[in-house]
Amino acid sequence: MSVTRRDFVKQSSLAVASLAFVPRPLGLVVGDIQGTADVALRQLCMFALDAARSAGAEYADARVVRVRRQEIRARQGQIAGLQDVESVGVGIRVLIGGAWGFAASNQLTRPECVQLARFAAEQASANQKTGPRAVTLGPIAATPDGEWESPIEIDPFGVDMGEKVELLMAANAAALRVNGVRLVSSAIECSRIDTTFASTAGSLISQRAFRTYPWMTVTAISSDGSDFQTRSSSEVPPMGLGYEYVRATNLERRAREWSEQAVQKLSATPVEADIYDLIIG
Repeated sequence: MSVTRRDFVKQSSLAVASLAFVPRPLGLVVGDIQGTADVALRQLCMFALDAARSAGAEYADARVVRVRRQEIRARQGQIAGLQDVESVGVGIRVLIGGAWGFAASNQLTRPECVQLARFAAEQASANQKTGPRAVTLGPIAATPDGEWESPIEIDPFGVDMGEKVELLMAANAAALRVNGVRLVSSAIECSRIDTTFASTAGSLISQRAFRTYPWMTVTAISSDGSDFQTRSSSEVPPMGLGYEYVRATNLERRAREWSEQAVQKLSATPVEADIYDLIIG
């Protein structure tokens, strides 16, 4: 199905508008703690560790993980799917008497984190009776103010949604211009994972990791409908990079190449069963 420029702009505008109503679980207030999200999350971890110590923990760590995922999917000349969602959770691990205990929740409040630490401690105490052997931790080097972030150039969540949609529509159109290609799907998937980690060993670490994945699948169908062959963008893997990776992949230019190869597979000589040499690397 083809769409006019006006229809495309209308579809894109509606899709982008729908994202404005996606709830964001984190803001400047996390549970019952005031301050920026980063400060609040670190405080939550500290509350959990204090509760774990009070419950007899030899060692404990807490981590809060925030994940944002965005996916734009196109099929032929239409937008087939669009989502932008966030999730968050906290996990607390406690070591008592050489046994581990663990508890997790998606509620970011001080009482919840304190309760999780106590529950993890109870679990660790119970596990002492069933564990095959006691856990002994090796030396732990503390990282009191650690920070790490994926080395990206362009934040994929800062790129206008209309640009992403237009890129996919253009790539699909390029693929469908190849005679014999009937079906094409493409997508841009982006994720950002923020982790706040603290331990009784003295570590307090913040980490932000990005993952970006542009992809396409093309299907060619023979003129009589008796055969079909597909070609996917398998040589374009997901990468820990930003939106610069999407632009460098150039789906629109490569779509024609992948489409032509899908068509060539329709008339390719089948591989016969035999013993062959395989060269890897």
